[in-house]
Amino acid sequence: MKNKSKKILYFILILVIILLFSISAIIFAYTKNNEDSLINQEKIYCEIKYLDSSIIKMSNSLNLLDNTVYSSNLEIDWVNLLNNIETVYQYWNTTILDLNNLLIDKQDLTDFGKILDNLVVSIKEKNKQQSFNYLVQLYEKLTIYAQNIEYDVNYTQVVQAKYHLLVACSIAEKGNWTLIYESILRSDEALLKIINSFDNKDLNEYNVNQAFVAVKELENIINVKDLDVFYLKYKIAMQKLENI
Repeated sequence: MKNKSKKILYFILILVIILLFSISAIIFAYTKNNEDSLINQEKIYCEIKYLDSSIIKMSNSLNLLDNTVYSSNLEIDWVNLLNNIETVYQYWNTTILDLNNLLIDKQDLTDFGKILDNLVVSIKEKNKQQSFNYLVQLYEKLTIYAQNIEYDVNYTQVVQAKYHLLVACSIAEKGNWTLIYESILRSDEALLKIINSFDNKDLNEYNVNQAFVAVKELENIINVKDLDVFYLKYKIAMQKLENI
């Protein structure tokens, strides 16, 4: 009888050990999946940030905003722009694989490459306005990608703010100041959402407030209606947004 009781006890003990190992394995797998998910989110965030910075840099080159004062007499470095796009092409080939793991419409992913192709053609033709329009289209895709990552909750609004400024810049030379003003207001609204989301003193709050002030300053263009003033203030606002 004692032997039978011992066997039952050993059997129960073995079951408990197996159960504990199973639970531990499940917890480990769950934790690792969460860590992998976090790593992937961070990686994708960095990839989108790189494309973000590249597109803004190319758009500045088209409008010669690397100079202190806007001047239509200066020449665009088309060769350098083509070199920059080649780098973006190579980077995109890796980025699209990571973005494919997110809940993004496949059309929005394949469209990015198609727009890049069109951008190359327009740059080869030295068509400034068309090239800028394609850059705006590329950046619009980034606003979609950014909505699907959770690594930085404020980044989506930063991208929105930049996008609406790019739209304003794309129509600046057409002189439609009402549409320009409306785009600036949308940029303003995106930043205001970030400011309203601050619960306590955030380390990035100062940079966000600086960008907000710069965009608010740009709103006065509806009264001035001067292209040089617009580009000067646009450059400052975009630089402040880049600092966030």
